Amino acid sequence: MEVGLVTYGAAMPGLPSLGLLGEEASAEVAAHERRYDALDTKAGVLLGFSGVIVALTAGNLNGALAHIGTAFAGMAAILAGVAFVPRRFPTIALLTLRDKYLTAEEEFTRLRLLDTRIAMYRQVQDRLKWKARLVTASALILGVAVALTVLASTVSSRR
Repeated sequence: MEVGLVTYGAAMPGLPSLGLLGEEASAEVAAHERRYDALDTKAGVLLGFSGVIVALTAGNLNGALAHIGTAFAGMAAILAGVAFVPRRFPTIALLTLRDKYLTAEEEFTRLRLLDTRIAMYRQVQDRLKWKARLVTASALILGVAVALTVLASTVSSRR
């Protein structure tokens, strides 16, 4: 998703920290991208393990504990799958940037870019929190599923 440049009033002359703030904002947006990718990787691993547990318990174990373990593994898979669904990552609308700011003062353009990166950061931050919550919930539920499956396997082997 492309983000148009954000404008918050007129530029102010003499902004000595503008370059530093712009670099920091760019670094934070890039860090969010890396966090997003890491959560996608974790969600994929959780989805795979959940699927394995569902397949193993559904076909090989009987009893209430096995069925509950299978249900928990299925729920973990659903949460991991929802977390894994690709979402759009905001980017700067480069053509708009060129068309609107090619002849503008450099400091004015830098300020608009900083404001735009901050807006992008906020958008991604909310999505990142949800993704992290889904991955965490999936991991916890998968842990319960593993414990129930081990318990069901132990109980069924004693019979």
